Amino acid sequence: MKRIALDMRFHTASGASNYIGNMVARLVQAGSGYTFLVMRFEDQRSPNGVNVDSIICPRFGLVRQVLWDQTRLPGVLARHGVSLYHPLKFLGALRNSCPQVAVAHSITTPFRGEFPTSRKHELYWNVLGNRLYRSSAHVIAVSDYVREFLLEGLGIPTERITVVHNGRDERFRRIDDPPRPANLNESFDRPYVLAVGNMFPVKNHVTTVRAFARVASRFPDHVLVMAGGMQHAYFAKVRHAVEESGVASRIRLLGFVDAEALLYLYNRADALVMPSLTEGCPITLVEAMACGLPVVGSRRGGIAEVGGDAIRLIDDPMDVHGFAAGIADIIADRTMRAQMAEATQARVVDFTWPRAVQKTLAVYDRVLGGE
Repeated sequence: MKRIALDMRFHTASGASNYIGNMVARLVQAGSGYTFLVMRFEDQRSPNGVNVDSIICPRFGLVRQVLWDQTRLPGVLARHGVSLYHPLKFLGALRNSCPQVAVAHSITTPFRGEFPTSRKHELYWNVLGNRLYRSSAHVIAVSDYVREFLLEGLGIPTERITVVHNGRDERFRRIDDPPRPANLNESFDRPYVLAVGNMFPVKNHVTTVRAFARVASRFPDHVLVMAGGMQHAYFAKVRHAVEESGVASRIRLLGFVDAEALLYLYNRADALVMPSLTEGCPITLVEAMACGLPVVGSRRGGIAEVGGDAIRLIDDPMDVHGFAAGIADIIADRTMRAQMAEATQARVVDFTWPRAVQKTLAVYDRVLGGE
């Protein structure tokens, strides 16, 4: 029986870690035709199963991690008899002892006017990361937009790319009166607008703060709730925007919250604001829409692809006035909120993890069947 190495190593709690946890657990359950080797860091949990083994890998910073992957990883895969290597976030080695199936979560270099990351990380992708995509036997793209980037931006042949949209945990659904989780200290007795995502530049939270500040006087009962990790240096800019907004007392910065808290937040909010500079297939958006939450988002990458005409799209992610108008329209119009709630739920009905798993297993079959 052929062995698949599932590399679940990742450092930060985020949409990517959500993807990794769901896919690894479900792949080992559904992939009865294979055995699996789960590669993880010591603080990550491996799924159990008769067809699953697990190994702990050393944790390094970016440079040492890249060096370890290029020099030590091929030997690890060979010693464990791996037939196919599938890194769910990291990209592995240029020369492995077995074929690799990579996952492209977003664009990695400027594409169609969208810029995904810092100059430092752009250097990494230009020097190594994009070469790893090109050297992979197959690349899974999480959206049609990312597929177009791989085709046009990196020149990867269409027959080596498969689109597998992200899914959502089944617990994310519409609940009329959700109980407040014990680990969520805020009372949330006031109506609110919600923003979810780690405080990274690509999430563009400063625009969210400024847009809310523009409509705050019109809706004096509302507050802005922001959930997401605050460790990145960009958080200083978000905090400064909050302090300069004139409505700092009405902005709640929760930090990272778990899935139970997110379910509560999605179901009680009036709107989700997502002015990202680019996205692949944002799990936050899929989860929020499954809960029937109206959304104001930028017309960038996977946001437009996932949301379609079920959400309010703003062409320019830096358009504070446009986002403010979108927020105001949703808050002011109860009928619009109800219509958007129905539309968002219907739009994401096919975005499920079981569907993503079956399409991923089909990629394994295709790659290994062609050896």
